[in-house]
Amino acid sequence: ITGEYYNNTFNNVGYQSAGASAGSQVFGAYLYMWGGNSGTPATRVLTYRNNKISGFTSTGTNSQVNGIYTYYRYYGNTVNIYNNLIGNLTAPQSTNPNAVNGIRLANYDPGDGGDLNTNIAYNTVYFGGTSTGSGFGTSSFFLDNYTPGGTYTRVNNYGLNNNIFVNLS
Repeated sequence: ITGEYYNNTFNNVGYQSAGASAGSQVFGAYLYMWGGNSGTPATRVLTYRNNKISGFTSTGTNSQVNGIYTYYRYYGNTVNIYNNLIGNLTAPQSTNPNAVNGIRLANYDPGDGGDLNTNIAYNTVYFGGTSTGSGFGTSSFFLDNYTPGGTYTRVNNYGLNNNIFVNLS
């Protein structure tokens, strides 16, 4: 199975949440891969290329904005993230230490296996924003190895080549 998403522009998407502990997650692209097992790995390939993601915002105090977010489950999938432009992502009131992320690779569940491949090349991520919330943080590239159950694991086999990451936030 092969999927390819390219030459799209996603911009000016906003989410407003109210309240002292309000939180929301906004995604420019949420890439979820699944399938296969240890005896029969999947051969799915997802390519996300030549896209522009900008103008995304979330106003909650615990909000998070992700340009490209990948999440894996099970064995043997490949995600290619090439030649994308990401910028102008904001969470102006967030106190979240990971409030704004350009490209975020999330791990698989620990019991689900491995042999996952991610190729990230020729992308540009630019951040120059600020927040009024204390504890606010940003990452042009974020390798997330935490699972909801509180354990740590890893993202297998990733290549990070010829990208431009600028984080002035």
